[in-house]
Amino acid sequence: MLKLQSVDKPDKSAWLVGDQLTVGSAINSTLVLSGLGIEPHHVTIKIDGDRVTLHPMAGDCFINGKTVETESELKSGDQLRLGLQQLAIVDSREQPKAGKQAPQPKQQKIEHWTLKPDHPKLQGKLYTVRNKLVVGRDKGCGMMLPSKLLSRQHAELEVQGSSLWVHDLDSSNGTFVDGERVEKTFLKGGETLSFAKIDFQVIAPTVKEDLDQTMVRRAIDIETIAQAKKASLEDSIAELELDRLPTDEELAEVSAAEAKAGHGRTLGLALSVVAVAVIAVSLWFLLNQG
Repeated sequence: MLKLQSVDKPDKSAWLVGDQLTVGSAINSTLVLSGLGIEPHHVTIKIDGDRVTLHPMAGDCFINGKTVETESELKSGDQLRLGLQQLAIVDSREQPKAGKQAPQPKQQKIEHWTLKPDHPKLQGKLYTVRNKLVVGRDKGCGMMLPSKLLSRQHAELEVQGSSLWVHDLDSSNGTFVDGERVEKTFLKGGETLSFAKIDFQVIAPTVKEDLDQTMVRRAIDIETIAQAKKASLEDSIAELELDRLPTDEELAEVSAAEAKAGHGRTLGLALSVVAVAVIAVSLWFLLNQG
């Protein structure tokens, strides 16, 4: 089964079933497209059994890089360009099955909100939004686009938290998000942001910014460590000295000291007894004399 889908946004697609379908910017189109060069009823695609044909209605139309002005048959793998929109005819039977998806190229890390233009004259350019950014055709704008379709100060972009806000500055031709005109709204990434008819793909950051504060580990003080080791060693030696048993010479010295102390106590006691006896005799003699 064939399907018509956007190259940049595969989710924006339409199955080629029924008798016919329409593609354009009109809201009643089978596949609604927005952007520069897209007409309300751009093309009609007719289905007759296995034969699918494209019928240009208005605006530029290309198949595989060649201009198409009359009925042309479509087949799987064809590349279409309507205005600036790139489309492809895809056969669901040829798409990778679940679990066997084709390897995807590694995505480039984006540090800030970025606008990728979808315009041939702006190819290869990327516009970064870091804080606030005014868009317009005035040379003083942070994002200056030299187009008469834009007002001098057309819109303002501002990063707030994890979202990007867009605020239309009363422009003449308007600001659009996925084809809908807006005054002020926030973006999450992946939307098509249009200033008048100039389209941009909104790319959200994929790399988190560094924390405002960095935790600093305290430096190791080598002198402090040395002092701690010395104190620990002294404690260990003290414990060993307490646990060591006394030698025979040390025991003999202790015994001699204790014996000397005991002798001194005995002599002192004897002298005390003699002194008391002398006092008693003296008192008796004095009493008898009287």
